[in-house]
Amino acid sequence: MTNDHQSMARLALALYENGSGPREVLRECYGVGFPEEFFVVSEAMPQLMFHYTILPWALARGGPPRTAGPLDSLERRVLDRDPDLIPLGLCLGDDDGTGPDLDGEFLCYRRSELAAGRSTLVSVAFEANPEDPITARGSSLLAALHEHHVANATWTEQERRRTAGHSGGSVFDDEDVVAARECVADIEELRRRVR
Repeated sequence: MTNDHQSMARLALALYENGSGPREVLRECYGVGFPEEFFVVSEAMPQLMFHYTILPWALARGGPPRTAGPLDSLERRVLDRDPDLIPLGLCLGDDDGTGPDLDGEFLCYRRSELAAGRSTLVSVAFEANPEDPITARGSSLLAALHEHHVANATWTEQERRRTAGHSGGSVFDDEDVVAARECVADIEELRRRVR
């Protein structure tokens, strides 16, 4: 088990070549088993207000991650902040800080929690510094994503109504509201698959 992307990629490739499946590969690479919800999300990879990190998702989908991507250095920064964390993705939202409170937060599993059989989720700031807090975010990735997307859908609808009378029209249109609701429905469907 290591946090080095290239070592994990080589190990994963060798394991897949020897017939291992995603569950075995992730267990070997991270030293802990991943919860069922992770594999349900990995199979679907829905379009959400969530930018998936590189390493765990690529390892679960049959091979090593591509070369360095846009989140690679930030993913490493989270690991440098606390090697017990497994960064899963970055919650996206509005840029002005008025939307849901998970905007700009990395959602992470903790290896120690996974080892204890819990899928507890925590978050850390986008540009994780050693002094940044690590905040408990609930019992699972899907619970946190659901909370984030319900808050976003509610906020989008409120902003649509609030700005409807502005010159030039509302900041959001009906399509934005429908898209926000569809994200919630997608997560609810994934939650049903886990149960």
